[in-house]
Amino acid sequence: MSLFDVFIDGVTWTGDTSVAGLSITRSMNERTTARLRSIQQMPFVGDEIYIMDRAGVTDFGGIVLKRSASAQRSIRRNEFFIDLECVDWSYFAEVGTPINRTVAGGTTWNTVLGWIVSDSLATYGIAVHPAQIGLSLVPTGGFVWDNVRPIDALRFMVDQLSAGGTSWFLEWHGDTKYLRVVQVGTIAAPATITDTVPNCSAITWSDADEPVSNKVLLWCGPDAIGDPIAYSWTGNGVTTTFQLGGVAVPASAVPPSVIVVNGVQLPLWPVGTGPANNIQFDYALNGGTVLFTGTSGPVPVGQVITLTYSPQFPFLVTATASVTPELVAVEFSPETIDYTAGQNLVNARLLALNQAPRTMHALGARTAGSGFGHELAWRIGQALTVNIPSMNLVGSFIITGLATTIEPQTPIDQLVRSDITAVETTIIPKTNVEQWQQLGVGAGA
Repeated sequence: MSLFDVFIDGVTWTGDTSVAGLSITRSMNERTTARLRSIQQMPFVGDEIYIMDRAGVTDFGGIVLKRSASAQRSIRRNEFFIDLECVDWSYFAEVGTPINRTVAGGTTWNTVLGWIVSDSLATYGIAVHPAQIGLSLVPTGGFVWDNVRPIDALRFMVDQLSAGGTSWFLEWHGDTKYLRVVQVGTIAAPATITDTVPNCSAITWSDADEPVSNKVLLWCGPDAIGDPIAYSWTGNGVTTTFQLGGVAVPASAVPPSVIVVNGVQLPLWPVGTGPANNIQFDYALNGGTVLFTGTSGPVPVGQVITLTYSPQFPFLVTATASVTPELVAVEFSPETIDYTAGQNLVNARLLALNQAPRTMHALGARTAGSGFGHELAWRIGQALTVNIPSMNLVGSFIITGLATTIEPQTPIDQLVRSDITAVETTIIPKTNVEQWQQLGVGAGA
């Protein structure tokens, strides 16, 4: 009896007669891939493919990306094989129409997710999952997406949501083409791993590959002067100095010539110049500083000061755990052009890097009641409880990687093997692939 069925371009390929071997590899916030060997049948690149388990549940949905042909001669006949490499629906977020949006602070991330789908992914039949939970608000100041790939927009959103202290990830549903943003650990794994009930054939763990970083420097934005930004303060009857540092994108060396106070335009002089009792601007002090000199200040209570200036990109935001000696990590986020968004992101990166979570691998994972290795219920993002004191392995882990392999054992029997990768944290470190992809993002103001 076949444990799976394959449907390509609407045609059923029964697992035990048309397909020899199958593997599905999943990693958090990366492509899910499926590899299988077709016997005597050749689909087209771009054909939709669905892989269902014996219960009729779709374990994979996507398209055929690549074919490799081979022939093998046996004593009785010649056999022709096609090895297929397939990718899930996230592929369309890599190649879809770039996103161009100006997103205001206070917009819900649900709205932003809907825009990404409607602007780029809907044309491929992808929709937001009906059970998508409510998400938080975009930080004050908002941001701009200028020709940003949908996948980079989605990763930016996930990074911003993760600034709250718990990682989020993208969940692509194979059968319905639904997309959902999910917080890690909200769903429990289908089984635990303990000394008494190991639920796997082998287990290993290792310390983190990367050293801990207790300070993170994040360069944000493109390497250029951006479009003008208007930033406002409110007078309190005392303050005479107002600075951009710590609240907004730093100013470039291009000085503004006017400032608006209580709705009235007033001349703005470079620092150290102009008549007495004037308003001056020092672009090099604290990211840009407005100084009300002499009798021009202080600004009365309630009066609004608005400075329209040229921002300097890239700009630097920093997060530190105030620990010595400093262990510094330097990262880049070209698509981040708002100071608040940048600070949220660097805070989240500090949480992820200022830790040394262990990584665990459970080979041949299964659940109680199922046959050995015959298990397809494990999923990315699940919370897995592990209790093996003899290995000094006790705690809660998040599943970040899953490799499922189905291999024919005899003409009527097949083996399903699920190998799990999990980390001992709810702040998931970026993978090497994600860090490399981040360097290639080319968005700006």
